[in-house]
Amino acid sequence: MQEAAGLKAALTALGGTDGAVAESRPRRRARPRAVVSGAPRARFRGPPREKLIEHVRAHPGSTASDVATALGLKRSSVSTQLTQLAKAGAIAKAPRGYSAT
Repeated sequence: MQEAAGLKAALTALGGTDGAVAESRPRRRARPRAVVSGAPRARFRGPPREKLIEHVRAHPGSTASDVATALGLKRSSVSTQLTQLAKAGAIAKAPRGYSAT
């Protein structure tokens, strides 16, 4: 009980209220996103998946690094996309790298 009284006194000393809940600021509304020339926003912004799949078909066992180097893309982006493609069943995870299904 003494701790609660001490905390209330400290809150009052700092300019807080005397136990009442302080009103929160109104939330800011998010700005609507701009639509460029009426076209809907693309869902996928990374490297074209077809290029990744084609490369893996032509070079079974390719790693994300191999594919990224061959296509001139970032390894992290390619790695993410290859993982998603493997989960979707478009390609398969090989013991080393990826292969076509």
